[in-house]
Amino acid sequence: MAPSKPEAKSTILAQFAPGTQPPVLNAQAADATNNLLDSTPPQIVRALGQAEPLIRGLNAALGLLTWTSGDDWNSFFLLVGWWIICLYGYWILKFAGNFVPVAIIALTYTLHRVCTFPFLRVCLQ
Repeated sequence: MAPSKPEAKSTILAQFAPGTQPPVLNAQAADATNNLLDSTPPQIVRALGQAEPLIRGLNAALGLLTWTSGDDWNSFFLLVGWWIICLYGYWILKFAGNFVPVAIIALTYTLHRVCTFPFLRVCLQ
C-alpha cells in the first residue's frame, strides 16, 4: 500500500479580545508623531551619523567574535590567529618584532612618495 500524503497543517492565528490589539497593529504606531527619528534631538542624530563608521566596524568585529557575521571562515581564521598568537607570541615578538617598526617606516615613506590623494597627506603630516 502506498504511503498517504500528510495532511496540510492548519495555521493558528492569535486571537485578541475585542477592542484590544497588539502594539504593532495599533494605529498610533504608524502615526508620524511617534517616529523615533523625528522625536530625537538633531545633535544626537548628527553624532550617531558621524559615529556610523565606528559602529559598523564594531558590528563587524563583534560579528566575527560571536560567529554571527554569516561568514564562518573569517571567524575560524580569527580563532586560529588568536591560537597562534597565544602559543607562539613570545617567538613572534622576539624574531618578527624588529620588522614591525621597519615596515611602518617603509609604509610611511612609500605613502609620502607615491601618495596622490590630498586627504592622505593631511593624515601623514
